[in-house]
Amino acid sequence: MKLKNILKLAFGLSLLAFLFIMADFQALAVMLGQMHWGYGFIGFAAFAATSALDMWRLRMASPSAAQVRWFAFARMHIESYAMAPLLPGHIGVDAYRVATIGRGTGQGYVEPAVILFGLRVFSLLTMLGLTFGLFLGLPEWREVYKPLVLAVISFPVWGVVLTTVAALLSVVLAWLLWRRAGPRLLNRFAGVRQAWAALTWPRLMRLLAMSIAMIILRIFTFLLTLQAFGIELDVWLGTSVALCAALAWLLPLSPAGIGVREGVIVGLLVWLGIDYVPALAVALLNRVYFLLFAGIGGVSFLLPKTNATLATQENHS
Repeated sequence: MKLKNILKLAFGLSLLAFLFIMADFQALAVMLGQMHWGYGFIGFAAFAATSALDMWRLRMASPSAAQVRWFAFARMHIESYAMAPLLPGHIGVDAYRVATIGRGTGQGYVEPAVILFGLRVFSLLTMLGLTFGLFLGLPEWREVYKPLVLAVISFPVWGVVLTTVAALLSVVLAWLLWRRAGPRLLNRFAGVRQAWAALTWPRLMRLLAMSIAMIILRIFTFLLTLQAFGIELDVWLGTSVALCAALAWLLPLSPAGIGVREGVIVGLLVWLGIDYVPALAVALLNRVYFLLFAGIGGVSFLLPKTNATLATQENHS
């Protein structure tokens, strides 16, 4: 692990420790003891369903991934959760999946890496769009950015002109860079053509439906954790907090969003009027779901792997 990744891990753990220091441990223990286990278990089931859809989506989108036997692919998927602490954000999880698929199929890493990156970007843009829509539509959030809007409206004319010129120059620069480096990038990504050729309209619609279903399940999981601690919150406000928490997980500030994700959840819930201890309990329960998967993946990673486990479908036909 590189020094910068170690520092990011330390940063995330420091944030998490700070959240604990601010908590009343006795009240937190009482809150955890009063948790509604039914909602907690259903939330874990929703988390598991999201993970299963994530696995199925990658296998459907990537021809290389489709060649790996189902048992080996499922094992690789669950083991990737244990690799999350190695790299910031979601990179550790995805890097392990790409490396395992590339090594197992012998067809290189470019195709699964580009496919997985494309899936992540689509989910990211979709969640950003939903979050933006909720922030515009909900009056509670409008009070947050209203001063900023007023400040922009009162911005001097020369500032608007300079900002427009800078934006146009950025577009021109991006176009020139693409003209210069685009052909070389396309040649390096030649392995993606197979996946592109296999991307029929029905397959594309299934991938889109699975991606949207994953986002809905993430929101549902978070809403269930609220119910597990008896927190009554408007469903749209809860949805917006869930989306912000999911986006925080993707930020390359700490491995798997440790500390950052919890800080976002606690901060937003407290700002919406929820007491600190229940808000922290919700954040911790969401982290426990991930840690359970990481624990199972860690055990699987330590178990011996035979050649039959890592072989592809073609080698067993």
